Amino acid sequence: VCTVSMSMKHIKSVVPEKPVFLGWKYFCDFGDGVHAFCLLCASEEKEKRYKACKGMTEGLKKHLKNVHGQIWKEVETDTKKRNEEKAKIEEEVESKRRKLGIAKPGDDMKNQPTIKDMVSKFTKVDPSGAIQKKYDEALIEMISCNFLPFKLVESPEFHNLIQCLNPAINLKSRYFYSDLAGKYAKEIIEEVKKLISEYTDASLAITTDIWSSRSQDSYISLTVHFVDKQFRLHRWTPAVSLFNQSHTGENVQEKLEDLLQNKLNIDLDFIDMLQWWKNHSQMFPLLSFLARIVFAVLAASSKSEQCSVQLALLFPTEGPASTQTRWRTFSPSS
Repeated sequence: VCTVSMSMKHIKSVVPEKPVFLGWKYFCDFGDGVHAFCLLCASEEKEKRYKACKGMTEGLKKHLKNVHGQIWKEVETDTKKRNEEKAKIEEEVESKRRKLGIAKPGDDMKNQPTIKDMVSKFTKVDPSGAIQKKYDEALIEMISCNFLPFKLVESPEFHNLIQCLNPAINLKSRYFYSDLAGKYAKEIIEEVKKLISEYTDASLAITTDIWSSRSQDSYISLTVHFVDKQFRLHRWTPAVSLFNQSHTGENVQEKLEDLLQNKLNIDLDFIDMLQWWKNHSQMFPLLSFLARIVFAVLAASSKSEQCSVQLALLFPTEGPASTQTRWRTFSPSS
């Protein structure tokens, strides 16, 4: 027993002294120097252990996300608050250092700012003014449209580029632009909803894609396609959602309907296509006339029947009254 206890003392705990991952409070060291076990599952007499040596936390995060969803949401919320507070403090400290011309700890004397640099620091634009706002919006658009990481704004090369272009611009942290991107995303979603409601009151073409991330989580996207009044093609991807269900046709259909109804507020009730073309006949007179001809053709399983129906519509053989009535139906002016 003594030998075992002595050997256990030399096994390094997988739980760090100052854990960065806030979910560590729900796990405990397994004692083998490699694994940790879930305290929540242990209370239910279920032995759940996960590899957590050398700072690995992916297994722990995935377990909380898939098994203890509510706990995972709390951990994510607490982590976001901590990062925001940390970024705010760092930004305040850095701002004071710049104003006072104090170098960061560990900087050499050769990195001390010159007189020219000091003058430029006191001529910065207003952090909440119109010029800074225009710069922030342009930067968010560049990052979003080119799928660039937010950490780009903290790289020395990016800082040098901004200093060359306009030294008066205030450089901010990646957390600031991450939150700003979320705010602009909500505004863009509202604009997309407005476009869809204005131009797609009859039909809307959708496509979807399903893929898996590196952590083996499945996601599904919803892309909408439509043409506006100027015949310009629109293609938007307003919704991406976690999709860990089985990839059957029924599940995919159910998920897409949920995204259409809850994300885009699109009513999935049946729409009368003939009524839509009638309402838009002044806008699309020729297409409306052709649509009334096409939609008037009755559905038939046999090709010969389909051909007969089309010929009967185009070359009616009934009496004058019936012929006049049928062609009046297809007349653009009626």
